[in-house]
Order: sequence, then structure tokens, then C-alpha cells
Amino acid sequence: MNCRDAYELLLEAEPADLRGAGDTSLTMHLRSCDRCAARAARILGAQANLAAQLSARRPETPADSAVERAAAGAQHRRARRRLLWRAGPALAAATLAGVLAWRNQGADGRSPTDLGEERQPTSAEPPILVQAPPDRDVMIFETTNPNIVVVWLY
Repeated sequence: MNCRDAYELLLEAEPADLRGAGDTSLTMHLRSCDRCAARAARILGAQANLAAQLSARRPETPADSAVERAAAGAQHRRARRRLLWRAGPALAAATLAGVLAWRNQGADGRSPTDLGEERQPTSAEPPILVQAPPDRDVMIFETTNPNIVVVWLY
């Protein structure tokens, strides 16, 4: 084997072959050629340096713990998102009720019901009946404005 053939095999060789252990044609060439043996020694040194650098940068947390922590964080975010979706309709209804109450206040800050101006249902107005789906509840808010009735399914 010549140096050119050995040079092509050095980068793919096993560490044992680079150290000169074994009976391959590369190891026999490395025993007889100082120049190729020096190249093999540099490759072994670079591999050792890389292994040392990688071991120094190992994560402090094992991969299983990191995966468990990430899964717990994702589960917490999903639970928080579900809570917001459940609380959303209630918050919207409370906001709407507040806006309606604010709009129905008189100039002196009192609502028309405080002034004795309660709306009397006429005989022409049928009662509001709403059938809620089996998995929902219903709430009906009648306002002082006869044209506004809030039906809330939750």
C-alpha cells in the first residue's frame, strides 16, 4: 500500500486501525510510514478532543426528564386554554349585561326601573321559550328595552 491509498482510508478507518492494532494493510502501512502514522495520530487526537467537548456539553437534565417536563408544560397549557374557552361565554355574557345596564341608565345615573318605569308585559307578547340542547343550559335576560332579549346558551 502506498501513502495515497492510505490517506484515502485514514478518514474511514476504525480507531483501532489508526492506532496500528490489527493485521489490515492500513495498519501495516502505518507501522512502516511515519508520515501516515502522524496523520493517524492527528485524527485520533481530534476524535478524542471532540469526545471530550461533547461530554462536557451533555445536558444536565436527562432526556427522559426533559421530555416529561415538556409534556407537563403542554398539558398545563391545554388545561389553561380549555378553562379560557369555558369561561369565555360567561365573561361575554357578563360584559353584555354590564353594557346593557350602563346604556339603560338615565341622565341622573338611575335606571328606568329605579324610577318606577318598569316595563309591563303586554298580553300580545308571548313568553320566551328556549329549548337548550341536552349538554347545555340556557339563561334568558330580559332588558328594559322590549326589542332586546339576551338568550345565553352555556
